[in-house]
Amino acid sequence: MDSSRNSSLSLYKGLPVVHSYRRHLLDKADGPERTAGITKVILDGMGPNVKPRGVYSISCKFDICEIFVQTSDDLLRCAQWQIHSVQLDMTGERAYTKGSISSAAHAGIYFTIDMDGYINPATKRMWIYNVRNLLRLCSKKNILVVYSADRMNEEEILQIFQKFKIKRRVAVGFYTINMERMLVTAAMKKYAYKGSFVPIEENETDFKRMVYRATKPLKSIKG
Repeated sequence: MDSSRNSSLSLYKGLPVVHSYRRHLLDKADGPERTAGITKVILDGMGPNVKPRGVYSISCKFDICEIFVQTSDDLLRCAQWQIHSVQLDMTGERAYTKGSISSAAHAGIYFTIDMDGYINPATKRMWIYNVRNLLRLCSKKNILVVYSADRMNEEEILQIFQKFKIKRRVAVGFYTINMERMLVTAAMKKYAYKGSFVPIEENETDFKRMVYRATKPLKSIKG
């Protein structure tokens, strides 16, 4: 698959541009050409027969890896893998358990909410139900919000989450602070060793430079 297909970019305040690419787990194509910003792959095709090495063979070509998940069993498996976020199916009749949500959150995995499900009249009602349930199960933590700037603006997003009784500052954090935390943690895990950073040179990627934003060491990186 051509890396220019099924791609989009997201703008987050004070952060590098995030270029997102959609891939199927059976896709063995090369990763995207390195450009300014951060690259993220969203993987479809998750199922009981998917092995970690199949995920890593694709995710290693990108900075950030997200998996589209449709069942609690698959979510529990993702919690054991080296990925950064999951996108739950918010538009179908799914029943994600508290145990699977808690396991993913404990592993430091973030939950991505795509606002397109709200915009589509055919999926809006189910999206509202599923998002409300997710916010309850994860206690509003580890949430990332993505949206198309040409279809929805920031104020509209805040009004939607206000209906879920989410405070404005918390909702803003879904697409600002939380995204920064996720990127910093991912960069630290990749480029820090025993509390020390791999030296950053002048022409390093935006992703590697995220380690400079770290304010404290990771618990998993021991000095």
